[in-house]
Amino acid sequence: MKPRSPDEAHRASTPLELLFDLVFVVAVAQAASGLHHGIAEGHMTDSLVSFGMVFFAIWWAWMSFTWFASAYDNDDILYRLLVFVQMTGALIVASGLRQFSPDRI
Repeated sequence: MKPRSPDEAHRASTPLELLFDLVFVVAVAQAASGLHHGIAEGHMTDSLVSFGMVFFAIWWAWMSFTWFASAYDNDDILYRLLVFVQMTGALIVASGLRQFSPDRI
């Protein structure tokens, strides 16, 4: 694996990178939906803490991938499979937020 050359011309996003970004948008939207429902049910503090932790986990995964994809222009089979694993994990984390709200325990 070699780093991208800093002198390389502008590179467009691949369809996989665009799908990756879209999945993370959906994950943040799902987490925000859980925050909305928690606040509407009167659990503001618990909902804010839960949303903050989930958002940080989702954002950290997205930021790490974005840095890696920008620094190394890798596009082999293992890389693609690991991208799908990371997308699945982000969706699972975001979908589990409402399950742990105080009124569902």
